[in-house]
Order: sequence, then C-alpha cells, then structure tokens
Amino acid sequence: MPGMYADGGGLYLQVSRSGSKSWIFRYAMEGREREMGLGPLHTVSLSEARELALEARKLKLRGIDPIDARNAAQVGLEEVLDSFTSRSCALSLKPGLRRRRRCAWTEGASAY
Repeated sequence: MPGMYADGGGLYLQVSRSGSKSWIFRYAMEGREREMGLGPLHTVSLSEARELALEARKLKLRGIDPIDARNAAQVGLEEVLDSFTSRSCALSLKPGLRRRRRCAWTEGASAY
C-alpha cells in the first residue's frame, strides 16, 4: 500500500504506487520542510537508515542542514577525484610526451 510509514525521529519508509520502497528523513530547517533521501530499501537496511537519520539529526542540532552538508561533501569529493584523475592520466598514461605537450594535455583535460 503506497504511503509514508514512520519509524520515529523523522525516519520514514516511503512506498510508491509502483511498490518501490525507500528511506526518507523528514525535517524542518529555518521554517522550511525538507526530505532527504537515504537510499532504497533493498540497499539500505533499517539499522543503516536509523544511523543515517541519527547523523542527520546531529547535524541539524548543530544548525547544519543535512542536505547541504551531503551536497558539499559530494562536491568536495568530485573536485578531488577530478584533479587526481586528470593529473595522473597526464603523467602516467602519456610518459612519452614532452613536458610542454604534457602540461597542455593536463590543462585541456581539467577543462572538462
């Protein structure tokens, strides 16, 4: 049956009309209602969902929006991976290039 089923502490199991199930953390921040997806039921267990909701409540208690914190962490990870992969590809996969060509290749790759 579709709907939202509360577990407590803002944690809900969301069941869609198609029957898919996912964990949602619902909270209010600065007068705004928010819903943070924690993952599908087939991947995230109840105990894991409870731990994720607890971490989100702790962030909220410190005045940090859990969704903003997650997004910032993902952006930081992407920047690290992007800089690592473009430099390592240029230096490891193209060892025969002259220094000038290698630098140009690295700069071109970092544009993407």
